[in-house]
Amino acid sequence: DIDFILSTGIELKLNCEVGKDISLNELRKEGYKAFYIAIGAQSPTPLGIEGEDLDGVIQAWDLLKDFRKGIEPNLGKKVSVIGGGNAAIDAARTAFRLGSDVTIIYRRDREEMPAIKDEIKEAEKEGIKFLFLARPLKIVGESGKVKKLICGKMEIKGYDLNGRRRSVPVEGEDFEVETNTVIAAIGQKIDAETIMKDSGIGLSYTGYIYADHEMKTTVEDVFAGGDVVTGPATIADAVGSGEKAAVSINKYLSRDLPKEERSACFWLEPYEDTVPYNLRSAPAPFERIEAPTVPVTERRKDVEVELALRKEDALRECERCLRCDYIEKKVDTKGVTAVR
Repeated sequence: DIDFILSTGIELKLNCEVGKDISLNELRKEGYKAFYIAIGAQSPTPLGIEGEDLDGVIQAWDLLKDFRKGIEPNLGKKVSVIGGGNAAIDAARTAFRLGSDVTIIYRRDREEMPAIKDEIKEAEKEGIKFLFLARPLKIVGESGKVKKLICGKMEIKGYDLNGRRRSVPVEGEDFEVETNTVIAAIGQKIDAETIMKDSGIGLSYTGYIYADHEMKTTVEDVFAGGDVVTGPATIADAVGSGEKAAVSINKYLSRDLPKEERSACFWLEPYEDTVPYNLRSAPAPFERIEAPTVPVTERRKDVEVELALRKEDALRECERCLRCDYIEKKVDTKGVTAVR
């Protein structure tokens, strides 16, 4: 992907931190007319509790990076993962593959977990335990190493600023969890102090860079997208915001040109739907096909859990998901209708 991008004539400058090695104003003086900030949310959020500096307290981000590099830390027999997002699930399932007994501790209930539901189900199959409506209060150590986690019970009351159900502490309901390792996975924050210094770029109430639906920030020639705006999300979300920003930047740079001279976004091709389609009047004729998985007993180390669909299942899933059965030109493969 990088080679393809560079082949289009885009220049890549490495080992240069904007805000430290060069400022946005200096770049403007060099002739740059628009800027897109897509630095992600790179810094893990600390737990902010006593004992966080003990040996045995790690960030999910660090565990996953090490595991990918082939580094297998000794997590001990019991592992506690704090958080309810995809990083928490990934860290928990990684710890399971390293031979640990894993418990995920989350301050809301199961329905409020932002992690992918299928990932949660697979974690349960692997024997990972869930402790809902609980929050970490203190990490207790012995000889400088983690020994146990003091937690407090929570209950659901009302809603927060994002419309999610809010969890509040239950006084006098603290309890202990024996553990050898505490893995923090409560989110990531942006590390943009240098690039934003004296830039005038504003933040949203969530602590990320503010950008509107066209990826415009509070500074006219600066655009932003991806995790630095939304917080940790998916690659698809980041790619989508990049595409929106490209359209907006093109519009911004050509704003003073006559309409007929403005460059079009060459990747936006008009699409004409010539196939009459009504999902309600013609629902898919069968249920979604579940991908086969490796048995739990074999899920160790870096074994890929999800297996490929059989050819006939993949063709049938195309009809259900993409509704390829609406296209007139069909072939029959062992009794399965599919697009040629």
